[in-house]
Amino acid sequence: MAEKNSRTNTDKRTFLDDLLSEEEKQNIFGVADHLYSHIQDNGYMPASLSYRPYDHHWFRDASLVASRLIDFSNILETGLQDGSEYLSHVKKSRDKALSLILFMCDAIDSFSDNIKHGIEIDVERRDFWELSNHFPARVNKSGRLSSTDEGMEGLRQYDSIPLILNSCWEYIDSFGVDNFKPVERKIRKNIEALTDYMLKVYNTECANAWEMYWNKIHSYDVLSIEAGLESASKISGALGLGIEVKRLEEKSRINYPSGIIGFLRDMFIRDNGLRDSKKTWGKKGFETEPENGLDSAFIFIVSGTRKNLLDENTYKKTVSRIERTLMDKNTLSLRFVGDGYKDVYFYGGRWLPVSLRLAGNYLETAEIDKADKIVEYINKKFLSADSEKIETYVDKKYRLAGKYNVSKEKFALPEQVVIDPASDRDQDCFLEKNDGVPILCLAWSEAEYLCPASKLPFLRSQGNGR
Repeated sequence: MAEKNSRTNTDKRTFLDDLLSEEEKQNIFGVADHLYSHIQDNGYMPASLSYRPYDHHWFRDASLVASRLIDFSNILETGLQDGSEYLSHVKKSRDKALSLILFMCDAIDSFSDNIKHGIEIDVERRDFWELSNHFPARVNKSGRLSSTDEGMEGLRQYDSIPLILNSCWEYIDSFGVDNFKPVERKIRKNIEALTDYMLKVYNTECANAWEMYWNKIHSYDVLSIEAGLESASKISGALGLGIEVKRLEEKSRINYPSGIIGFLRDMFIRDNGLRDSKKTWGKKGFETEPENGLDSAFIFIVSGTRKNLLDENTYKKTVSRIERTLMDKNTLSLRFVGDGYKDVYFYGGRWLPVSLRLAGNYLETAEIDKADKIVEYINKKFLSADSEKIETYVDKKYRLAGKYNVSKEKFALPEQVVIDPASDRDQDCFLEKNDGVPILCLAWSEAEYLCPASKLPFLRSQGNGR
């Protein structure tokens, strides 16, 4: 498979170099450089460089960062002109993505016994739910579970394996099988077990994307697994491994008569769009109706070429509900709202990864002004040299108390901004313990910024937006 993207000197078009202002160039490539600094030579990526409790490699974060770096490399490959001072980012972003994928596939190899045990153990057995029978959500820099993480129920999540496979397929699809050689052996060794594991667990409980509510089934995880199986089939086709979509669909009916997509439709899709979660009652089956909660995490799965996972009507209704409920006249989005509960982590602020992914999805649906508003907010609040200071709920509280004296490293993007938060309660006083500021540096936020920020100039040049 040849590489898809190429640039010729005879292109008669406007290049990204000409479309970006100097400040936009500084922002995009400054954020990119800061993101690269997260990723160590062996592919280990601490989620944050400034917040000690985030000194772990989360597979969800790292997979999505790898996918965004692949997208970013593709944008630059076709968008920069020959001789551009930023051409080095084409290869650097691609190489960083591959190093992340290598680290994650090494981890899959290391935890292959866990995965095998998860496949073999009956779900009715109590020990099925132990983390030792699953692939964990995060590891330390040696690729192992930290001693403090062993047995943590919140780390039994089902999105890690699918997202790793998604990033593997996106790398192959963009850069060809030959460039995937460093990873190929481990994928060949483990891919059948990975598909069997996903087929085993898709209708069982796990923690959600935010490491919470592990006694429920979440629509986000079901979507993740369907996407992961689709990626596994495509990887198999590229590598000649013989795993077919049709066979996977047939196997998925063992746990539910109409398979994974049928399970998603029956359990979670209602008139107002995609619902978040559902309780189960053991052998008695499933709750009749899903909870009327809403989780933004689904937008990380249903985007790009994976729009087929949800019908267009359901997708639009769910995004509309995010705008009404999680954004509620704000520029940025909350993570979730539950059926009778709220986000209380750092008061439940407005998350940059969610909002910037939503901006990327707006660009795919040609809603340029909506995407532009989000990116411009981020530019003004966090990146502009003479940024418009948007004083938040937390800013004001700590400024008045004389405590707000923590500076953010240039080009680092935070996890969230605590403005019009979801709750008036802060779980375990996280904000107070962190000197009155939310987490000021998050690799995932930085990765989600790159693509919408670099795509918008092209769309503006075509007369869209503003």
